[in-house]
Amino acid sequence: MATVKTAGGLIPGTVDTPLDARSRVSAEAEIMNIENPVLGALVFCSGNWKYYKITALKSKQIGPLTVENAAVAEYEELQSGGFGENNVALTEQAQVSGFYNVAGGTPYRITGYGADNRTLTLALPTGETLPAAAAGTVVYVHVSKSDDASPQAATVESVDAAAGTVVLTAALTLPTSVTELSADDDPAFLVFPATSWETDESSLTAGDYNLNAGCGATVQGSICVNVADYASVSGLCNVNSGESAAVSGVGNVNHGPESDLGGVNNLNTAGRGVFIRGGNNKAASDDVVIFGRGNTVSGMGAVVFGNCNTEISGREAFGFGNRLTLTGKYAHAIGYSLTVAAPDAMLIGRHGALADTPDNEGAFGIAGGEKDAPAIGFLHRVRKSVANPLYAPAKDAGQTGVDSDGEKQYIAEPAFSTEYRGHLLAVSETVTLSGVQTVTLDHDRFARWLLAGYGRATLALANWKDGDSGELIVDTTKQTINIPAEWVTLGADIAKTPGVYVLEIAMVGDTVFYAIKWPNSGGTVSSIGDHISIVNDYWYIDGVSTGVKARGDKGDKGDTGAQGPQGETGPKGDKGDTGAAAGFGTPTAAVAALAAGATPTVQVSVSGANTAKVFSFSFGIPKGDKGDKGDKGETGATGAAGAAPVRGTDYWTAADIATIKSYVDTAILNGTW
Repeated sequence: MATVKTAGGLIPGTVDTPLDARSRVSAEAEIMNIENPVLGALVFCSGNWKYYKITALKSKQIGPLTVENAAVAEYEELQSGGFGENNVALTEQAQVSGFYNVAGGTPYRITGYGADNRTLTLALPTGETLPAAAAGTVVYVHVSKSDDASPQAATVESVDAAAGTVVLTAALTLPTSVTELSADDDPAFLVFPATSWETDESSLTAGDYNLNAGCGATVQGSICVNVADYASVSGLCNVNSGESAAVSGVGNVNHGPESDLGGVNNLNTAGRGVFIRGGNNKAASDDVVIFGRGNTVSGMGAVVFGNCNTEISGREAFGFGNRLTLTGKYAHAIGYSLTVAAPDAMLIGRHGALADTPDNEGAFGIAGGEKDAPAIGFLHRVRKSVANPLYAPAKDAGQTGVDSDGEKQYIAEPAFSTEYRGHLLAVSETVTLSGVQTVTLDHDRFARWLLAGYGRATLALANWKDGDSGELIVDTTKQTINIPAEWVTLGADIAKTPGVYVLEIAMVGDTVFYAIKWPNSGGTVSSIGDHISIVNDYWYIDGVSTGVKARGDKGDKGDTGAQGPQGETGPKGDKGDTGAAAGFGTPTAAVAALAAGATPTVQVSVSGANTAKVFSFSFGIPKGDKGDKGDKGETGATGAAGAAPVRGTDYWTAADIATIKSYVDTAILNGTW
């Protein structure tokens, strides 16, 4: 073999000409025809801009001679930007390291697979068709996150670009646990080799059996799939189709853009901006936040901390605890086994429920029931339920509580009320007397005081406000009580008969009142509330005004608030009793003569119950103008005396009355008047 040595490098005499003609081909098929190939040589294909390495040589018949290693036997594509084996880079921007990875290409979601005819049905964006793919084109299929062989290489037999179907030359190999290729929690994808990324941003794929078809995306791990741009996927068996999303952990599936999933077996079906940490959680709306395990959230903007909260469907609901159900908009719950269906309501505790009724809107409750007997021990409401005057029962044939115009049978009005179970006890401060001392009743700390021991006590108040009241228990057999002179007594005399007394003290404006709550001279409980009342916004003592306002001046009208969300459908109300049939009594009519030339008048008045409604008419008829004087007639014969007209016979007969009543019925009931 001859060797050529040069003192310097060699430069071809023409532009764009390789020094070794064997190092460039215009089509991949030409690699097999390279003359005098070299084992391990690199060959650049200008047709697809890929590099190939010659990995094996074979003998070649040249004339009568068989020359060993004179032809290419095998070659492989040289993977760019990485190392490993059996990786496929479908674009030069894809950086691949590891084993059996596929990077680049154009992905499509698989929505159906017919194993008998080897046909895949793909989801097509509106107005788009599949890319052209000739028979024999190799595509790559991710079958399942439980498939250790995915992504599988498959060969195209035919493509219906408009219908979005691809027929393969051979059936796919499916794991025994996979019965369909369209499930949200285990989606399947097909990738065509053609890549049309609009930027030069590269993608990075590292690990084994990963599929990364996203521009500017990163996939690191095993059996992970990414088909969205600018996403990051890491871990084991994770799947992402949401742009600009991040998925990490094991077995997570994300279909929402700008989302972040971390943990085990979490699913985001489509929500944008979803954040999940934990395991076996499911989100189905935008801006959902989940921390915990086994939660299902479909309410937009809902936030959940805890476990096994399986129905969080209220918009912007908030739950902290376990086994919570939040279906009301803006509902809140903190605790265990709580249900809040009323909008804007909040419940804390264990085993309780707030139903979706108008009076429960915005309510606050403390639950304390049992598993089989949920109960609320304290409930503060800010609404009451009232009948909606716009609701039309005739338009609610199914008695759903909402008519065909969308009007609810009952609506909420502002009203405050508080309910509680059991005892409502004030915490008492015990003051033990020893000699003479001042006892200060500090309302910032207590609302009930108990004097113990022996001695003399001078009472004083601290931190009392208009409307405050409290109780003081004294034993005048042991204690002498000095009550400030400026306090107003309501007949309280605790010195006359020594014993145990309960004094009720109240502040009205700047005035302090006190009375004996128990016992009183009559042996019944007497309270300051029996003496003090509010009349026309002023405090009254035993019916006499104190001149002190009980309520402040009305404030300025606030700005109009934003339009609130449409309320939920109210509960179906009970069917009302059948009303009495309408009816009419006998109408009356009167006529008055008016001066000549006056405008005629008519007045109608209505009286009586709906079952016997009576209409009374009063007509004013002007006199006619005086006529011309007629000629004098001949004197007639004297006639017989005429009979006086009789009512009911000559006028205002039964026929007359029937005619008038018929006219009234037609005019009033049929609306012709």
